Amino acid sequence: METIKSSKEAYLYLEKGEVLISSGQLILFMKEKQVYLKAPQWTAKVSQEGFLELFKTHSFILYEKKEESYSSLKDEEYYQWRSHYL
Repeated sequence: METIKSSKEAYLYLEKGEVLISSGQLILFMKEKQVYLKAPQWTAKVSQEGFLELFKTHSFILYEKKEESYSSLKDEEYYQWRSHYL
């Protein structure tokens, strides 16, 4: 996981469409030039200036989505096992 130490650098990642997690466990993403802040019970949006001011002392983690890979070998093993025992 990549750690981002400044709000200016974080904003550049947001502009590229990346999703960040703040040190306060907020999920941050950008849509239509507004930064959205998402928590379990609420969502808010702030401008660029508001984001840079509010988060100037925070650090962030770059969210990396894990993609599940499809394995035909695993499927084949499963169906061989299943047909043998069922």
